[in-house]
Amino acid sequence: MKLIKPFGALFVIVSMATGCGRGDEAPAAAQAPETASVPRPAGYIEIDGRTWAVVADVQCMVAPGPVVAIAGHAAEDRGTEIVVDFNLPDGPTGVSVIPSNGTTEWHAENAMNFEITGKQVKGAGYFAGTLRGGTRQAQGRFDITCR
Repeated sequence: MKLIKPFGALFVIVSMATGCGRGDEAPAAAQAPETASVPRPAGYIEIDGRTWAVVADVQCMVAPGPVVAIAGHAAEDRGTEIVVDFNLPDGPTGVSVIPSNGTTEWHAENAMNFEITGKQVKGAGYFAGTLRGGTRQAQGRFDITCR
C-alpha cells in the first residue's frame, strides 16, 4: 500500500504538467491558420512603357565598394526573371528582365547610370530588347531598395 500513494502522487503531478484533464482544445499556435507570406516588392523596373514590380527573393545585397547584387522575379509573374548587378570596374554591371511568356527580353550592360544611396539602387539608361532574333532599343529606369 505504501507504494501506491507515491505512484498516485506521481501520476497526478505528471498529469498536471502534461495538461491531462485540461480539455481537448488544441494549443493556440496549432489552431492559427497558416498564411503564406507574400513577399513585398522591393521596387520596380520600367522599360519601353512596361513596368514590373521587383520581388528580390533570391538575393538583394548592396555592399561597400559599391557592389550590388539583386535577383528575383516580377510580382506579376514569378517566371519573369529580374537581375541587377553593379560591380565596376572588374565585375558584371547591368540589368536584365527575361519574361517567361516569350515576349521581349531586355538587357542593359554598361549603358546604365547607377545611383546608390544606402540600400537604395536607382538607375536609368538604354536597354536592348530581343525577340525572335530581332533587336530594338528602349529607355528604361529602375528603383529598388534592399531590406
